[in-house]
Amino acid sequence: MNIKKIFKYLIYNFLKPFINKKYKFYLFDFRFLGHLINFMYIKSLNSKLNKIIFIPSQLLEKKNPYINYKIFLHAYHSIYKKEISFLSNLIYYIFIICHKDFKKEKIRLNFQWSSNQINKLSTVNEIFFDPKIKKKNNKKIENILKSKYILFANRDMAFKNKMHPNLNFSHHDYRNEKLSSYEGAIKKYNKYSNHEKFVRFGSIVEKNLNSKIIFNYPKSNFRSENNDLLLMKNCYFYTGTGSGPDMLALNYQKPIVYVNWTHLSNLFCYRGNIIVIFKKYFDLSTKKFLTYSNLMDPNFKKPFSSVPVGLYDRSDQIKKGNLKIMNNTHEEIFYAMKEMDLFLKKKFSFNLKLQNLFKKKFYKYTGKKIPNDFYISEYFIKKK
Repeated sequence: MNIKKIFKYLIYNFLKPFINKKYKFYLFDFRFLGHLINFMYIKSLNSKLNKIIFIPSQLLEKKNPYINYKIFLHAYHSIYKKEISFLSNLIYYIFIICHKDFKKEKIRLNFQWSSNQINKLSTVNEIFFDPKIKKKNNKKIENILKSKYILFANRDMAFKNKMHPNLNFSHHDYRNEKLSSYEGAIKKYNKYSNHEKFVRFGSIVEKNLNSKIIFNYPKSNFRSENNDLLLMKNCYFYTGTGSGPDMLALNYQKPIVYVNWTHLSNLFCYRGNIIVIFKKYFDLSTKKFLTYSNLMDPNFKKPFSSVPVGLYDRSDQIKKGNLKIMNNTHEEIFYAMKEMDLFLKKKFSFNLKLQNLFKKKFYKYTGKKIPNDFYISEYFIKKK
């Protein structure tokens, strides 16, 4: 045992008598909004034995505009009804990093989307956290908040590259989207209904907009965590993929149009008021698209990997599988948005026979139930 391990071992054994053996620790990173799903799940458990731990250095970075410091502290307060203690957080953090052989039930990093966890989250039918924010905006933000507007975000690599400049995230390229597809969809939506405004959401983005009808919020001087919350809370509906900002939409129980969803068996199906469309997988070997039954089937695998094809989470797996992943077109995004608008106005009813065909297969392969008001875009189903 080297000196470092000995030192950790001594610290761990010194702290161990002061730590409740029944505690389960969850370690979180302020930078990724996707972690909010863990907070929602922990709140649904309603147990004081689940301890959320932050990286101590990040607690000192509250002025960093690119970490979601305020948002996560609001979420923390919603669970524990108190402010985070830097000292106790530091002690727990030291304890968990010094633990020489963590068991899986002792520390959690990611939500696993098991049927039991989904069922638990399904019982949460109210806003998770809703802080009182003093409005110190300019007229631009105030006018948007008073209007009827659609919020959207397209996933790219700008945020991760900014936060981790020395790391290569190309293994996640398959999750990225084309900004032009959103712009095309919004241009068409604006012709269909010119009563809404459009706001691009996010904190760091790669490309500038070409469209003049969209407010480029991330590139403005008004982007802040407070405005993030205000914009999400007051939007008509949110459009985007599962990339982090959607967690704020889920928090505020906003209608969501999910676009370019990749891992079908991990659908965020614990609540409704959602319309979803999926990315398409083209098999270059057979020259055919994989069916969505293929992508949900845990036994549908390629010889080189034990991971189901529908759960590939690295670009190299997709390349080895001789697959090409295709994004949703601007037409598919537009029709999903249009259906949401008509659905919210109670002017559109989904074909339940078509919807139930998917829902039954989803339950067969995953054991998870989809809410009644969770839909696959009808245009997308019929097009396939």
